[in-house]
Amino acid sequence: MREAKYTIGVVADMLNITPQTIRVYEERGFIQPTRTAGNIRLYSDDDVDILQMILKLTQDLKVNLAGVEIIIKLVRQIHALEYERDQLYHMLFEAGEMLQSVLDSSKESNVPMRSSIGTLIQIMMRS
Repeated sequence: MREAKYTIGVVADMLNITPQTIRVYEERGFIQPTRTAGNIRLYSDDDVDILQMILKLTQDLKVNLAGVEIIIKLVRQIHALEYERDQLYHMLFEAGEMLQSVLDSSKESNVPMRSSIGTLIQIMMRS
């Protein structure tokens, strides 16, 4: 969960940059702070991490903002793929448990293996 807790001034002080620089990065879509009812920007730790990455890329590695944009998109895609991979691992683990359960019950009831696997596939398709 992204808990927004820093104002633009606090983030600017933390990173030793100007609030205007932060606004530029926001306009470019690199970060998306939440807003209070009074329209005050609030930044999360994730936003600060992204800003730190941008500063490292632009200041230390001399990457221009077009390059930063590509890198940020790639990092976000990597995170999305990692999440999807984790979900698939979880599903495979559950499928393995279901298969083991079906195999155990087929041994007890003498149900043919083919029928057990068919049942497992039907159960998985419903999920």
